[in-house]
Amino acid sequence: MLDELGEDHPIDRLRRLGVALSVNTDARGPTDLTLADEYERLHKTFGWGADEFAAANRNALAVAFIPAETRQRLLERFA
Repeated sequence: MLDELGEDHPIDRLRRLGVALSVNTDARGPTDLTLADEYERLHKTFGWGADEFAAANRNALAVAFIPAETRQRLLERFA
């Protein structure tokens, strides 16, 4: 969707408004889209860097269906 909407995609506006969001490839089956592709598009389109991607990963971990110990260990990587 980011490739279709470009700068009109709401993800960066929502991030700047403080909405907790994550980046994923929810259409992975029907497309060849990868997380690396999405990161590259976000970087090129909105200038996202390490801080924005780490925040998105922390948000994803906060709601992930994983054991608390695993969550904590992974969150430490994105501190």
